[in-house]
Amino acid sequence: MIMIYKEYAPGEKLAPFVKCFWRLEHDYSKPPMQNGEHLWPDGFYELLFTYGHPYGLKNADGTSTQLPQDFLIGLYDRALRLDSPGVTGLYGIRFFAWGIYPALKRSMTYFNNTIFSFKEVFGERIVQPKCGSKNQETAITELEKFALRVIDNKTENIDIIRQFGQSIEEAGGNVRIADTVQRLHQSPRKIQRIFLEYTGISAKHYAKIVRFREAKRSIEKNPNINMAELTYSSGYSDQPHFIRNFKQLYGITPSSHRKRVLELMSTKA
Repeated sequence: MIMIYKEYAPGEKLAPFVKCFWRLEHDYSKPPMQNGEHLWPDGFYELLFTYGHPYGLKNADGTSTQLPQDFLIGLYDRALRLDSPGVTGLYGIRFFAWGIYPALKRSMTYFNNTIFSFKEVFGERIVQPKCGSKNQETAITELEKFALRVIDNKTENIDIIRQFGQSIEEAGGNVRIADTVQRLHQSPRKIQRIFLEYTGISAKHYAKIVRFREAKRSIEKNPNINMAELTYSSGYSDQPHFIRNFKQLYGITPSSHRKRVLELMSTKA
């Protein structure tokens, strides 16, 4: 089976809240996916609708806890691993850190480091989209309709928080939070308080996640990247500090991640 992964851009009304819609299908019983799926902290909320074999969440003791068919992954500050005994597919909505708050209207700190079923998140009042293994156009259309139905784009303060978050995104996380707030002509205390409520994490921590997400992607694009240059471009002046922070977030060092990327590339070749 050939691995399937594809992203779909949101329409104009959803673009301020949704990074993308996406589809994934893997056979986890065969190389190179026998070790499961790694979920890395990246600053996005993921609402997933799966079909085929259900995913299991790998626990520290080596056991696996079966996940519901449809679930929300909150913002994690550590790497996770999902596993499956066979073919698992999904359709997903990747929300910006602030993007799902207008659908839920509750402090997003509740969702930190947790996976919730669709019904736990939305209750019985919201009808969940049925994607299953439908053709991709139909499934993505259903997800778009769902997102448009649940997101209140007139949520108080959402525009200013979106601008604040996008400024951090566009800078790749290499920003001084105080300077970013100042450019928006807002009270620093107010912005940081609302950002925490709307995203579940502080602006400083969010910038750190974005910064290391981009560093990880740089390794994936070019495994032979110079580590000193990567350290500097990530806003660090010394490699030990950069490596220590990278490992705290992802559970592995940059060099270990580079080795893993090279191994995957050789398997697919």
